Amino acid sequence: MSTNGSSTRTAQHRSCYNAPTATKLTREAAEAILRARAIPGDPQAEELFKQMTVIGEQMNVDSDRRSGEVTAQLRLPAGRRIAFAAAMLLLIATPIFIFVAALTLGPNADRAAEYTPICFPIWASFAVWVTLDAPALLGLVGPRPDPFGSRSLQLSALGIANLAAMFLFLVLTKGR
Repeated sequence: MSTNGSSTRTAQHRSCYNAPTATKLTREAAEAILRARAIPGDPQAEELFKQMTVIGEQMNVDSDRRSGEVTAQLRLPAGRRIAFAAAMLLLIATPIFIFVAALTLGPNADRAAEYTPICFPIWASFAVWVTLDAPALLGLVGPRPDPFGSRSLQLSALGIANLAAMFLFLVLTKGR
């Protein structure tokens, strides 16, 4: 017995498998090649062509269904797109405003410090959620991406920037 389960006698008569050179043929190209090499009037070839036609029609129906699903995903409700845009705008603008308020000496820092006990815990919990589960936020505008993909990691970095800005604000204002 050989390692693949066939006897040694049949293994000696087998030829090596030669992989096809064009592995990504379309259905139409494969059918054209088979028709060119088929013997005219061969019932086996005609049956094969009928099966290829049926399979091709099924593949077209499946691709039409999938393209309909993709189109449906592209047509998201306006509320989801607006919520995502608002969250992204806040995630980008908040660290900038916090850095400016922390570095500014005078009434702006004092006025911003008044809202710290109310706003910081809420915003910190949102920033932690974005940092840990960025694909959920990205899921508002499409299918959930890979958690370790570039879009998710960039959004997680934005959440970390928000947390760092809040921490810097508390350090620079000495927690007033």
